[in-house]
Amino acid sequence: MVDGWKYLDGDLLLTMACPVECEFCIYGCNPKGEWMSKKTIERVALEYTKNKTGIRICGGEPFYDFNRLAECLDIILKYQKSHEILIITSGFFGNDKNKTKQALKILTSRKLDTLVVSADRFHEVKIKFSDLINILAEAKKQGLKLIFRISSDEKSHDYLDKLAEIIVKYGGFYEANHDYAFLGNAEKLERNLTNYKDKRREYFKDKIIYFAKKYGKSTKISNYVKYSPKRSQRKFAGKFHATTFPNGDVYGDTQATQGTFMGNINEEKLKVMIDRFSKTLPGHILWSKKSNCDRMKKYLPKNVDDQCDYCRNTSLFVDVPNKAIGRKQVVISSFDNFNEIIEKYIGFEKELLLTFVLEEKDLNKEYGFFVKRFLGDLKMKNIRFKLSRPLPKCLFGVGYGALVKEFEIPINCYDCKELFYVEDLKIKSCRVLDKEFTTLEYAGNRNEIREYFNVLRLEKKLNKTCKKCLYLKRKQCDGLCFRG
Repeated sequence: MVDGWKYLDGDLLLTMACPVECEFCIYGCNPKGEWMSKKTIERVALEYTKNKTGIRICGGEPFYDFNRLAECLDIILKYQKSHEILIITSGFFGNDKNKTKQALKILTSRKLDTLVVSADRFHEVKIKFSDLINILAEAKKQGLKLIFRISSDEKSHDYLDKLAEIIVKYGGFYEANHDYAFLGNAEKLERNLTNYKDKRREYFKDKIIYFAKKYGKSTKISNYVKYSPKRSQRKFAGKFHATTFPNGDVYGDTQATQGTFMGNINEEKLKVMIDRFSKTLPGHILWSKKSNCDRMKKYLPKNVDDQCDYCRNTSLFVDVPNKAIGRKQVVISSFDNFNEIIEKYIGFEKELLLTFVLEEKDLNKEYGFFVKRFLGDLKMKNIRFKLSRPLPKCLFGVGYGALVKEFEIPINCYDCKELFYVEDLKIKSCRVLDKEFTTLEYAGNRNEIREYFNVLRLEKKLNKTCKKCLYLKRKQCDGLCFRG
């Protein structure tokens, strides 16, 4: 066991199995999900502890198998103290008082002192308020602190009203109201947080105070709010939060959106992965003195306002395209059969990131007709997708503007999601040019990267088709992705 202050937070996803299947789950968990092996649990416990990283056991639903959870805790307790460990649960066992007693006994018998329960309108589909009350009552009996972790949106008011009353009336705590992430199942949700994001915390505080007065209890908000992690990481690495999946894959980013693949803990040391991650764009931002995820927006295309967008496209920035948690990149060439692609991804949960790799022979309206029909078929069959690169005007001709709007087609290199990528703090141009041109130290935002990039793109010669194209002569197409 390594003593000392834990600087960082880290998740151990004991399982991807979960009976709740929330429609905002960033991992898309289901009742048949895989479990982490004892060997991998031991490896996570060792590597996290060596790197002063605390452990939060989650999933999936860690209580889905009481025996596996107990075995997991016994392994971790060889490396970390009981008061350093957190567990987060849906509380699905709360509808059975005997199971609730058994579940919490797994923790208190090992001297854990805190349990975090997810509480939001998404869990309410299967976890009733009466279940939460049962868990609160049993937690009190066993001397366990229970903290509700709330995720909310503009449709959450009714739920927040009821939860506030339970917290005041039955003596629970809550953690600050969180956004829900933009990954996994949540990608399919419609949301409008405009004018709501900053109000919801005040709204919930007001409700807590209202019920405190009603039940004759303290109106001091600090009596109801608890920060669940056992350490404050803000001084050390911003919002960096390692997450290890059951198969050992490690992702790094914020606590809410663990999106950037770092490596596999069964194959590498965590320190090696952290050092490498800290030299990527998201890693550089999270580990800098001015750590703030909002800084990511400075590097995004002008029509993208979601700072998580970059990290969702992990496959563009590391050489493991199938490891992205968010969008799945699909590279398409003129040799591919569009119908086969459609059949393959019908019912696919993730959003696709489509990258068309065009050759000179593809730059014509005949191929454009097939591309247009392909995109329309994807939309008709409810296969979600984004386009990473521009599609040139010569493919479509008249009606190009309408297609750009309908399918959100990038119209030039600066709208492209592949304008640049970062390795070892060095900014490298898109895969089309594949050149290194500066470092993050000298390019603090996307506009500065554009200036470097513009010099490089002018060095690339036009192919014959582009040379004689009217759209290029009229400056209606920059032609970069399609030069020979």
